[in-house]
Amino acid sequence: MRTGRLMILGSVVVLVLAAAAAIPALAAQPVSVTAVKATSAPVIDGKWDDPAWLDAALAGSKVSGFITHMGDAISQGQTIVFITWDDENLYLFYKNYRADMDAVPATMTDPGSAVWNEDDNELFIDPFHDRMSHIQFAWNALGTKWSSLGDYESWQVAVSKDEHSWSSEVAIPWEIIGVTPQVGLVLGLNVTSHDIQADQWNCWSPTFGTFLNPLRFGDLVLAGPYERP
Repeated sequence: MRTGRLMILGSVVVLVLAAAAAIPALAAQPVSVTAVKATSAPVIDGKWDDPAWLDAALAGSKVSGFITHMGDAISQGQTIVFITWDDENLYLFYKNYRADMDAVPATMTDPGSAVWNEDDNELFIDPFHDRMSHIQFAWNALGTKWSSLGDYESWQVAVSKDEHSWSSEVAIPWEIIGVTPQVGLVLGLNVTSHDIQADQWNCWSPTFGTFLNPLRFGDLVLAGPYERP
């Protein structure tokens, strides 16, 4: 009887140790989002009233639950990002909630300005999913643009504000990303938000250091159109 108990206890210990060993492996898996293809392109006007954004919401083509880049706190000012695409562009809609909209800094107006020193949104793309390369786009609450490509003309940003948040709507041509979109294509992705009031650099996929770390990007998977019931 005692031997049976020891055997059961030993089996439990083995199972607990195996589960504990699996935790780092699970944590190492990148987060992932699937973006449905838009049947009609959204108008880039800073509003989310286009059918493409409703389809993205219905299909779950969105990311939320932002945390700090170091992975040590939940973001005080949360951001939700909806994602869709077509044959010409990758589209994203960011909605940034803030405790005090009157305290959102937005003064930089010259393209190429260091907009990350104000409230901003950023987009990081690893176009070849090689976990080594990336392209970065950034813009502030005025829609002032910066890009690691030095290109401020061929991609679009429009912003809007309400009582509780500021929003940005973005269209990035696949031509400057450098890939041909197709269903099943996987790219590295991170979406971020700088909240000046909370003094937090927030993101979807924490990089545990600089944002410039494609090893820590999540995965973006392109899918076909969403079919409403």
